Amino acid sequence: MFSKIAVRNLTYVNHGFGISRISRSISSIKSSNSSLNHLQPVVKSSSLISNLTLRGTSSNAVKFHSESDKEMSGFLEEEIKLEKEQQKSVPALSGYNIEKNGAEVTLSKKHNGEEDIVIKFNVNKSQEVPANDDEAEFSDDLSENFNIASVPIITVDVRKPGSRMLSITATFNDGTMKSDTAEGSEDGDDVVDDVFDIEEVAIHDGEWKESTYTLTGDIMDNTMYELIIGMLKERNIDREFMQQLQQFSTAYEHRQYVGFLQEFKRFIDHQ
Repeated sequence: MFSKIAVRNLTYVNHGFGISRISRSISSIKSSNSSLNHLQPVVKSSSLISNLTLRGTSSNAVKFHSESDKEMSGFLEEEIKLEKEQQKSVPALSGYNIEKNGAEVTLSKKHNGEEDIVIKFNVNKSQEVPANDDEAEFSDDLSENFNIASVPIITVDVRKPGSRMLSITATFNDGTMKSDTAEGSEDGDDVVDDVFDIEEVAIHDGEWKESTYTLTGDIMDNTMYELIIGMLKERNIDREFMQQLQQFSTAYEHRQYVGFLQEFKRFIDHQ
């Protein structure tokens, strides 16, 4: 029987165009009656977890509904401890008011004292593992590392006084940065200078409905596409901002993950 425990190690490393990523390590724990039992995993094995004594006296010890619940509680206690040791503070996003609602984040500010700019994103399903790390979790090595980042889809709403609202959805691209050496290389045509791609654009009265006509980036005129990128950059939604947003999102997603582990343990331990 094989089980795997993923331990997120919040060590920021440089990647691509400067985006910080969380480095997570995989510990492959093999529990069986075979000769593999001599391997020493980084975290407690299921056999140790099953014998774990929770804090408290025998009179107030948690009584579990099943052996699986007991093992899960032990695993979660260890996982929470490890994750908290690696937890980083969520960086600030200068110039924006920040509202948080679970996995949803809303940023807002005034531009030139008149335009309202609102940026929304959700950290759920925003995790990205680089292509060269796809096989990490299948390795037999007990300390295989791979990198991960939160790269959410963002929606930018721009409203001018007395006007309708312009909404743009954008995604992070692969972050390949155009450099002096790249421009003159044979592959220069394949290198992009922008850290995000325009996915959709719409104009509406404040609610982006299914009935609202939406122009997609893949069929947009190239000139229009580049001008929209320029409009965003003039409002400081540029390379530097996207790097800061990704760092914010990665740290915030990790805090949500730790909160989930804590809620899960409270559920398991509930009598």
